Amino acid sequence: MSAPLAPQEVLQKYWGYPAFRPLQEDIIQATLAGKDVLALLPTGGGKSVCYQVPGLCQEGVCLVISPLIALMKDQVQQLQTRNLPASAVHTGLSSREIDDRLNQALMGTLKFLYLSPERLHTELFQARFQAMPINLIAIDEAHCISQWGHDFRPAYLQIARLRESRPEIPFLALTASATPEVQADIKQFLELKNPEHFEKSFARENLTFAVREVEDKETKLYQVLQHLKGSGLVYCRTRKNTMRVAEILSKKGLKADYYHAGLEAEQRSQKQEDWINDRIQIMACTNAFGMGIDKPDVRFVIHWDMPDSLEAYYQEAGRAGRDGKHSFAVLLYQQHDIDDLKAWKANNWPLEREIRMVYQGLANQYGLAFGSQPMDGLPFDLESFAKKVNLQSPKVFQALKKLQEEGYIQLNDSFAQLSRFRFTVHKQQLYEAQIKHAHIDGISKILLRVYGGELFENYIDIKEEILAQALFISVNEVKKLLLWLHEARIAKYQMRSDKPKLIYLRPRQDAAKMTLNIKALEARRQREEQRLETMEKYAQGKYLCRSLYMQHYFGEKTLEACGQCDKCKNRKARGKASFDLHKLLKTIRHQPVLPSDLKAKIPAHLEEDLISGIKLLLEQGVVSYDEAGRLCAKA
Repeated sequence: MSAPLAPQEVLQKYWGYPAFRPLQEDIIQATLAGKDVLALLPTGGGKSVCYQVPGLCQEGVCLVISPLIALMKDQVQQLQTRNLPASAVHTGLSSREIDDRLNQALMGTLKFLYLSPERLHTELFQARFQAMPINLIAIDEAHCISQWGHDFRPAYLQIARLRESRPEIPFLALTASATPEVQADIKQFLELKNPEHFEKSFARENLTFAVREVEDKETKLYQVLQHLKGSGLVYCRTRKNTMRVAEILSKKGLKADYYHAGLEAEQRSQKQEDWINDRIQIMACTNAFGMGIDKPDVRFVIHWDMPDSLEAYYQEAGRAGRDGKHSFAVLLYQQHDIDDLKAWKANNWPLEREIRMVYQGLANQYGLAFGSQPMDGLPFDLESFAKKVNLQSPKVFQALKKLQEEGYIQLNDSFAQLSRFRFTVHKQQLYEAQIKHAHIDGISKILLRVYGGELFENYIDIKEEILAQALFISVNEVKKLLLWLHEARIAKYQMRSDKPKLIYLRPRQDAAKMTLNIKALEARRQREEQRLETMEKYAQGKYLCRSLYMQHYFGEKTLEACGQCDKCKNRKARGKASFDLHKLLKTIRHQPVLPSDLKAKIPAHLEEDLISGIKLLLEQGVVSYDEAGRLCAKA
């Protein structure tokens, strides 16, 4: 057996990169030394390399826990293009397929196994976990473990149970954005043992942040785009707005298109490919677009609608300039956007009776009796279900999140799943059916010619388009023939679906008597209000520097303004010197001083900056007030 490659050799061999990005090699060396690690790398910081390289430097399998099916599938595809054996376990698979993939990991024929946290404690996984040759457990999007985080996933709280039986396996927790409270939760709830902590600065030196409060968004958007070249994204909150923005820009002669989760899988795939290959310059999209897409040369990200948290904004804006070249992140807003967002949040927060109504509605939709528990994921369409229970879809979504937090259900993200087919009769029975029903003769022969005899043994992913071309008929006609075979019980046909799947984690309960932690629901509502207030303050800009404001929010103690955001540039344009926080802190350290005395020593035009600077120093805990009301430096 050949000696394992060093990290640098692995990076060069499989990725073709001559050197690691900042902190990547430090993180990799710590994991190879068997240490637990918490790594915070901003969007585009190369988190996946931090577990993929050490996974390849060692014998065995790297287990990757990820919350999003779309991200898992994207990562697996990228690894497979590098001829690296990787697989994912998700709800789009049959029990047999899940069994096969877990067996591959057990036998060590895989190098990377991706799965969601909800899958960790299934009998199928647990039966093999003890004997799997796992060299590292990587927890992606680790902020999901914290109720203080913006995307809490209750199942993440169960990850630490893996340590009970396999304490020797190191944990690597990765996230792009986490406040100090969230970081503390990650360490606590994952039970990290004396973890190495690596944190890249949240400052993006090549990214200029700007906010424009405008009366006419259409005009301002076009004006901004006149000064920006290259590929970019325009994020919108609603599907309707993506179409509206794309239409506005197209009429102006720009190569623009729109993208949202309501499109068919083929449409989404084609639009994504067109944008990646620069056939489309600007994609107006919801936040369904961008996750896992490896396009480093995005020159700008513009927000047509305001996100509801600074975490979401930082991640989405951070998709610009991943190649290190100068790029722009611009937020367009109107005051009524903030008011509407607050009202939307308040109106769509579910009451306890509405959560119980949603749970009962699910049972009615799927015809579930008390105590029953479907083994497979159930197709779920939010919009149609919301109409059935007579509630707004955002409120239904929040109710589903609460039911998920309580451990009753799990709603997986949507993903493109190919159609699946298998014959359920023997070859002789199929032959007899072909003679009796002449219209299925052609489709049966083409199926066997294209996909082979394995169709009698297993489900096979099929593409109706290929069958249609071979038979010289339409795709719809092919689907009708396949459905006929299904209904005649000659075969099983699962039509392609990109709808989310709903999974019952517990047997169906009595909706009126089920336990709900309403205090926790109220606490989460308050936290969401706080996050929205933080986003509002970012937009209104009553502080020194946008980058500094975000760094401070994520717990990074720095006093350096970026010098390039609109706040810093506006100050320079008015002939103002950049407000020196270091000088302010030095003055306070020299001797305790009253704020009014500081105010008397500076020009009037710097008064607002002084107030912002004092507030920042107080919040960072480097100064405090004494009993006399003077500012004094902490030791």
